[in-house]
Amino acid sequence: MVITQITDLAKCVLREYICSGDLVVDATLGNGNDASFLAELVGINGEVYAFDIDINATESCAKKFKNEYPQITIIHDSHENIDAYLGSEISAAVFNLGYLPGSDHQIYTQSHT
Repeated sequence: MVITQITDLAKCVLREYICSGDLVVDATLGNGNDASFLAELVGINGEVYAFDIDINATESCAKKFKNEYPQITIIHDSHENIDAYLGSEISAAVFNLGYLPGSDHQIYTQSHT
């Protein structure tokens, strides 16, 4: 298999390490593509904690995932505060840094976080 996109490479690696029932983190929810991918990997018995600082991202994905992915917990907060939400070890975390496409470009991940 030839991999031409870095996101495809990341997914290959994640598929090798994430198991059904695992606890994982999508540190930058955005449009929810990574969160839904992670939800498929962990299955119904797993948990995905998805963080975003953009209220548009969290509200949009909450509606989108409401019935399809009950294992996703959406949190409107920065991933830098992950310790306030998780007390156990995670299997993996994904970071897709930047801003929500089509949204306010003033809201984006800062280097200090």
